Amino acid sequence: MITKKPTKETTKTTVKFKFTSDEPGSTFQCKLDKKPFKTCTSPRNVKVKVGKHKFRVLAIDSAGNVDASAAKAKFKVIDWGPLLPQESGEAGSVMTPDSALPARQMARAGIEPATPRFSGAS
Repeated sequence: MITKKPTKETTKTTVKFKFTSDEPGSTFQCKLDKKPFKTCTSPRNVKVKVGKHKFRVLAIDSAGNVDASAAKAKFKVIDWGPLLPQESGEAGSVMTPDSALPARQMARAGIEPATPRFSGAS
C-alpha cells in the first residue's frame, strides 16, 4: 500500500514515496515507468523528468509470497519555466509589459489576464 506519493501534477523533479505491507517482515520491489522492478525500501526518493510517470511497488512477505498486483501511483511532472523575468533589476525598477508574466504561463496556471480600467475616462 502506498501511503505517500506526489500530487497528480507536480513541478518537483525529486518525488517521495512511502509504502507499507500488512505482512510483518515484508520486503519491497519498486519500478518507475518501464524500468524493471528492483529491491527498494520505504521511504523512496525518485528523480524524474518532466512528463507522465507511473510508480509501482510490490510487497514480498517473509515466506517469499509476492503480491498478486503492484500498488500504483500515477503523476505528471510539469515545467512552468521561470514565472518572473530573470533579469537583475535594480531597486526601484519598474516591470514593463514586455517583462510581465507570459500569457502562455498564465494560461497554464489558470490565471486570467487583468483588464485595465481607467478612472475618469469618458
